[in-house]
Amino acid sequence: MYVSRIIGYLDGWEHLQLKKPNVYEDILFALENFTQENLTNGEITRPYNRNKEERPITPYSLTHCMDYFLREKGWDDYRVKPAERGGLYLYAKNLKDAVSVRLLASDRMPSFANWLFVEGPKLHEAQITDLSILLVPEDEITSIFEKERHHGPIFTMSRCSAQLKDLSPIKNSAPFVIIGFSPQARLDDLSVEEILPDESVIYIDKNVIEKSIEFPPEHYQAGIGILSYFGEVLKAKHPESNAKIRIEQVDGVVRLHIHSPNGDKEIIEKTLEEYALVVAEKMPAQSLFDDDLQVMALENKLEIAKMEVRQTQRMLTLTQQTSSDRIRTLEEEVSFMRRQMANQLSQLDSNNALLSKTITSNDRLVKASINQNEKLLDDLIERSWFSKSVVDALEHIKAKLDSGVKDDDEKEIKESLVVIRDNAPEIIPDLEEMLKNTLYGVSGNTVFQWLQSICSLIV
Repeated sequence: MYVSRIIGYLDGWEHLQLKKPNVYEDILFALENFTQENLTNGEITRPYNRNKEERPITPYSLTHCMDYFLREKGWDDYRVKPAERGGLYLYAKNLKDAVSVRLLASDRMPSFANWLFVEGPKLHEAQITDLSILLVPEDEITSIFEKERHHGPIFTMSRCSAQLKDLSPIKNSAPFVIIGFSPQARLDDLSVEEILPDESVIYIDKNVIEKSIEFPPEHYQAGIGILSYFGEVLKAKHPESNAKIRIEQVDGVVRLHIHSPNGDKEIIEKTLEEYALVVAEKMPAQSLFDDDLQVMALENKLEIAKMEVRQTQRMLTLTQQTSSDRIRTLEEEVSFMRRQMANQLSQLDSNNALLSKTITSNDRLVKASINQNEKLLDDLIERSWFSKSVVDALEHIKAKLDSGVKDDDEKEIKESLVVIRDNAPEIIPDLEEMLKNTLYGVSGNTVFQWLQSICSLIV
C-alpha cells in the first residue's frame, strides 16, 4: 500500500515529519506489509478468533493488519478509566511516543466523528498524546475485497473529506493527521491539505510552551523547585530570548508556562529537553554549562530537591504511620521523582512516553495490554458489523457493564445474550474471556454466569 494524500490540523503533518519521523517510518513499514498473503492470513487478521484459516479480505482485515505490524515496532494499546463510575472510557489505539494511530475502513464502529471530537481531543487533554493519526483507504481499496461478500458501508477518503466539510469548522486544540493510502502508487507529488481551526473559538499562540505535571505529595515541593529553576537555566544559556516563565499550581498539578516574545520556541524546547535529561541523570550538569559556577549552582539545586523529598517523606511517614518496610529509600525516591519529571518535560524516550503523568492513588490510567488473552467489548462490536441485532445486543450489554449490572437487569441482558448465541455463536468464546477480565469486576462476573447458563441450554 502507498500513501496517497495527507490532511493535517494545527501543524500536525509538520509535527509528524520534524518531531516524530520514527512514527511515520513505522506507519510506512505497516503499509508495506499490506500484501495479499498478510491480509488473508488468519493469524494476522483474526487475532481474537480461534479459527485461523485463510479468510477473504474485509475492511477489518486492514485494521487488524495495521495493528499487528505496529505491534512489531513496539506499539501498544491503552485504556483510560473515567474518574467516576459510568463515565467515559478513553481508548488510545496503538500508542507510542505520545502518538495514537488508528485505521478506519468501515463506517460502523467507531465513527469518524467520535475519533475527531471525542477520542483525539480527550487523549490530548489528558496529556496522553500530542498527536492523533487516522489512516483511511482511498476508494480503489474496494478492488481487493471479495466481490460476493457484504461489507457494510466502507469508510474511504472521499467519505472522510465529505464528513470533514460537514463537521467544519473544527473547534478543538488537538493536532491530528489523516493519512490516505491506496493499493496504487501515485505518480504526482503527495497532496497535503491543512485544515484551519475556528479562530473565533481557539487561539493558538505558537510562541507558548506549556507542560503540565501531576506530582504525588512527597514530590510536590521539590518538583516545583526544579521546574522554577529552569528559568535560571534559560536566562544563563540564552539571555537574549526574553522568555517569560510562569508556574501555576492547582490541586497537585503544576503547569509550566513559557512565553517567548522573540519567537525562539525551538531553542527553548531544545534547552528544556536538555534540562530534562540532566534532571533524569542521563546527562551531567556540565553538558548544560561551560561555567563551573553555573554547574555548581544547578547541582546544589538538585541536592536541595533531594533534601526536600527527605523532609516530606519523613512527615508523611509520621502522619500516615506507614511501616518502614513499605517506604522507598531516599535515593530510590529522588531517582523516581527525577525520572518521572523528565519524562513529562520531554517526549524524547518513546518507551516512557505514556508516563507523562505521575500515577496517583486514583489510578486513572489503566494499561490494557491488548493481546490474545484480553478481549475488549469494543473489538467484538467492530467484528459483528454483519448483524445489526448482534451489534445492538453487544452495545446493550456494554452499557449495562459500564453503569454497573443490577439484579433486575438479568432478563434484558439474557435476552441480548440469546441474540448473540443464535446469530453469532463464533464470538461466544471471546465474549466469555472478555467478561472474565477484571476490568468489569463484579458486573463482568455476573454477566459471565448468565452467559454460561444461556449457552448450556440446547435450542
